[in-house]
Amino acid sequence: MSKLTLVTFCLFLLISCRQKLEQKEEFFEGTDLTVGIYRLEGIGLEGGWVDDFRNFYIDDLPTLQKIKDQWVFEYTVPPTSCGYGYKLRLLRDKIVIEEAFVNIECEYISVNGNPWRYFPSNFLTDHRASFKRFTNE
Repeated sequence: MSKLTLVTFCLFLLISCRQKLEQKEEFFEGTDLTVGIYRLEGIGLEGGWVDDFRNFYIDDLPTLQKIKDQWVFEYTVPPTSCGYGYKLRLLRDKIVIEEAFVNIECEYISVNGNPWRYFPSNFLTDHRASFKRFTNE
């Protein structure tokens, strides 16, 4: 079996294993980005990071609005043993209001105590131009 055939087969299996959630879930649910000062932080855990960004934050409002619109979860994925590459924290006025764990290689997120939500890697990589490094790195 060729490598391309094997990859295609695996992708088919992965896609076919996804189950649609009864109702969509949002990372930014109920968050009004026009009230307060917001910052999304990514804290690197076990590798599998975006480029060489182990720890980063995004604090510009237009990007955060794009992320809010994009990060709507509709599917579950089967459990895997990939671990988590990042701990994500959403802060409003320096107070953590949401926390999640994500693996961009295996494309899943655990948010609000709900594990195994499908999280395409581009949900994070699309915004890498807005990543800022923590000053202590």
